[in-house]
Amino acid sequence: MGTDFPPYLPIQFGQNVALTLENSILYELSSPNTDAEYQSLYPGHHRGFVHLGPDKRFFDSATLHATHCLNYLRQTILCSADVTLEPEVVEGSRDVGEGVGVVHVCCDWSKVYDFVEKNEAEWEAALREGM
Repeated sequence: MGTDFPPYLPIQFGQNVALTLENSILYELSSPNTDAEYQSLYPGHHRGFVHLGPDKRFFDSATLHATHCLNYLRQTILCSADVTLEPEVVEGSRDVGEGVGVVHVCCDWSKVYDFVEKNEAEWEAALREGM
């Protein structure tokens, strides 16, 4: 066991993708859709957990959205600062406002979701085969 797993998800991200931030009515504190919206943050029905290494050890990749979320966001901002310029809301107002509607360059996070879902399917197949 020990270090029989990679330090990172074994994913090739490929080219960067664009992200345009916009105001959203999603993720309210309390609405008929709140539970489903927050559950959608976790890929697969195993809530983002993966099994890696020859012993298929269990790892939590969902912490990006849960327990340590704020610390990861802080570290991400410090480590990979987004230098995209955000214009004034009203020219000359010196108010850069919300920063929505501006295209940002990001890693393609859908690759993480794809990896987790594939890993989950492999784990379930191994369980069915009596791993």
